[in-house]
Amino acid sequence: MLQQRLSGLQTPALVLDKGRLRSNIEGMTERACALGAPLRLHLKTPKSVHVAKLMVSAAAAGFNVSTLKEAEYFFAAGLND
Repeated sequence: MLQQRLSGLQTPALVLDKGRLRSNIEGMTERACALGAPLRLHLKTPKSVHVAKLMVSAAAAGFNVSTLKEAEYFFAAGLND
């Protein structure tokens, strides 16, 4: 069933497990806090405003991007670190 739904997607497409994503974000945030290190995220990998907003809202100290185009994309979506 899942395979049929996935095969109908136009590519490129981001497919992820929201529960696992949230768990990973929480774990990353907790680990950084336990070490006393500010968590500065790199948004190059997700390249998604929706994922970035989840990550940034988890008490991140800020974020980084790789290119000016990425900076403009995230800025236009309200992420202005």
